[in-house]
Amino acid sequence: TWQHAVWVLHACYLMPRQIYTLGSVEFYLSPLEMLSLFVAALGHDIDHPGVSNAFLIASNAPLALCYNDESVLENHHAATTFGLLQDDRLNVLSGLTPEQRKEARLLIVKSIMATDMAHHSEMIRELTEIAAQQRPVRVLDVMQAYLHLADLSNPVLAWSLSKRWAALVCGEFRNQAAKETAAGLPVAPHL
Repeated sequence: TWQHAVWVLHACYLMPRQIYTLGSVEFYLSPLEMLSLFVAALGHDIDHPGVSNAFLIASNAPLALCYNDESVLENHHAATTFGLLQDDRLNVLSGLTPEQRKEARLLIVKSIMATDMAHHSEMIRELTEIAAQQRPVRVLDVMQAYLHLADLSNPVLAWSLSKRWAALVCGEFRNQAAKETAAGLPVAPHL
């Protein structure tokens, strides 16, 4: 929903701001990187059909066929975001140079792709290794972590809001379970 996109955008604004407050220069994002993060935040779930990648793949949905069963929703969200940016009235990247637009597109797409929960454990493992080995962190890793954390940040909201969002997500899971049952598909275990 639009409200979720706005919350994720707000969280993506707050996290880097907190880093800046702490004076951690190594995690500063440039204005282009911040713009890219904000666009990714707004577009990361755009046109979400309310079912999981696994459901789309198992049901041979047109989106799964279009994206060859690979991060189906995330590919769709990124493509839809850039489809909207083709409209001159919406294109917040129009003032950028061609090189900046290319960089912004890469950052936006890669950040949206990182919201695929299939990659969650791998992302956590990689970030843990980076921290343990005190290796330098790539800007893209930081942006992907910010967006992924923001997408999952419902539990840090005030209880009244968190409870409401949790109920909406549970409703989405129940609807998917009903669709899986009706289609004769196995019901996903988290449902």
